[in-house]
Amino acid sequence: ALVIDDDVVFGEIESMAYSVSGKLLKEVNLFDVYRDEKFGKGKKSCALSFIFLDENKTLTDSEVDGAIDKLIDNFQSQLKATVRS
Repeated sequence: ALVIDDDVVFGEIESMAYSVSGKLLKEVNLFDVYRDEKFGKGKKSCALSFIFLDENKTLTDSEVDGAIDKLIDNFQSQLKATVRS
């Protein structure tokens, strides 16, 4: 889940994810949006899922972890997002 500014829409997250991840990312889903003052004024938490697939081989944990790390870095730098733990 990412804590982001309230004015960031899912389409921004989705298009950023596809542009950063390349052909292995097949699907991005938003399955929950949660607002709470503990995130700060004007913030929301967006729970996301990502589906990665290589049609020619089984992906390793390190390949998927690397792709997720790249996504998180990009979300943090471009959207000022934080990962909700």
